[in-house]
Amino acid sequence: IRAGLTAYWKHVVANPDQHLLTYELTQYCLRKPGYAAVARQQYDHYANAFIAVLDAIGAQPVVSPEVIGRYLSATVDGLTLDWLVRRDDRVADQVLDLMARHIDEFMLQPEPAGATAR
Repeated sequence: IRAGLTAYWKHVVANPDQHLLTYELTQYCLRKPGYAAVARQQYDHYANAFIAVLDAIGAQPVVSPEVIGRYLSATVDGLTLDWLVRRDDRVADQVLDLMARHIDEFMLQPEPAGATAR
């Protein structure tokens, strides 16, 4: 889980302007009549990407995939925006650690005895 979050985070830090642009486009779509569906599709895509990753690694969520996908999307989105504002790498790294632990401990089924670690 942490490795996946790290891969995403490297992209954020290396491309902050791209991530800032996504917020600007989302806000524009929400304000422009007839474009709200574009913002909805964007966030549906984010949630579905998390669901696909969890499915690909064989994770067994304890909540519905829709809920966990939206939770992860909202959490990563919030951290990304917070980092764009603060640029505090140390705290962002700590939040990513906490997210990974939270996902593993509270959102995924425990692995059966003898299974290899995620």
